[in-house]
Amino acid sequence: MRTTEESKELSVKEWAEAWKRATPVLEQLRIKEMREGSTENLVEAFNDVLEQSVHENPPIPWSGLIEQQRYFKMLAVGKSGK
Repeated sequence: MRTTEESKELSVKEWAEAWKRATPVLEQLRIKEMREGSTENLVEAFNDVLEQSVHENPPIPWSGLIEQQRYFKMLAVGKSGK
């Protein structure tokens, strides 16, 4: 009889093997869909991914441009002696 730990390990190995077998099939499907897909559908899919990415990683409210300009000004003033 298997212990719970052995069952978990076997389950993980089976899961990994299943994905290993599925990977080439899924890759072929992905390539087929890209070749046969319409530009409109591909753009829509890309937009969905982009929106999800922005949702999960929202942009910061500042760009750092003000700070960058401040450093440039300090460098310029330091070099000119003013």
